[in-house]
Amino acid sequence: MKDRKLIKKVGLYGSFIILIELIIFYIFDLWSVYSIGKIVFYFIIFDLCWSLYVDILSMIFLLLIAFLIPLCMLYIMHSIILNVKFLIINIIILQLLLFFLFSTLNLFIFYVFFESVLIPMAFIIGN
Repeated sequence: MKDRKLIKKVGLYGSFIILIELIIFYIFDLWSVYSIGKIVFYFIIFDLCWSLYVDILSMIFLLLIAFLIPLCMLYIMHSIILNVKFLIINIIILQLLLFFLFSTLNLFIFYVFFESVLIPMAFIIGN
């Protein structure tokens, strides 16, 4: 019983980690009139340039993720009894994949993250 409560608390606190987006929102001042977007992070893997790009539209989706994932965690804490650890891990993986999905510029990387979002979603639905 103690282990389950610890897992639920870690999952809930882990879902609030994405609120770092609010810090990004504050630092880059995306709502200013002259701001189109900002490249947050840039690196190259296997000759593919990948950058995390945040503009106004992607920030709206990222804030939506930051709002809905903790609500899902709260729902899990009070209603799900079986496979709690598996479900929390899948939701946190889903959260990270959605974060990368909505903050990429490369169309191929967008496709990869879009398809990879379906894997934890299938596990969540099947549970």
